[in-house]
Amino acid sequence: MLGCSCFVAGHNQDGSPTRSAKRPNKQRHVQAGDPRRLFHTALLYLHPRNRKIDLEEAYSSFSRLMEEFPASREAEQAAIVVALLRDMEAKEKQIERLKEVIARLEHANRELKARVVHLERESRILRGQLRELRSKMERLKQVDLETEKSP
Repeated sequence: MLGCSCFVAGHNQDGSPTRSAKRPNKQRHVQAGDPRRLFHTALLYLHPRNRKIDLEEAYSSFSRLMEEFPASREAEQAAIVVALLRDMEAKEKQIERLKEVIARLEHANRELKARVVHLERESRILRGQLRELRSKMERLKQVDLETEKSP
């Protein structure tokens, strides 16, 4: 992610912490005064090969970096990453909302299709009844004509 090819001590190549690095406070092993290590630690929490991606820890590390080293290049990069992450989260929420809208529209579409089938069936029945009524009218006209002709 973001061209980071170096790893922080205490982490495996896949980005997960080594056994010796697993501590209740995950950031304790990052040396104070080293914005680069803190930045890379934050990136490791987001690394695609990390089986335990931890967005909250990444945010926490980036925030700590921006607070402790506001003038550093890494703080500027951290702000960019945080902005991208927030944008990504907003887009994911928007996608979820759109999926819900799509599901509701698909449901409404199925209901409308069922209604169309029902109305088409009713229409066929009514057309058949109309044909019968026209046929009866023609027969009645014929009977009328025959009765008028008879003396």
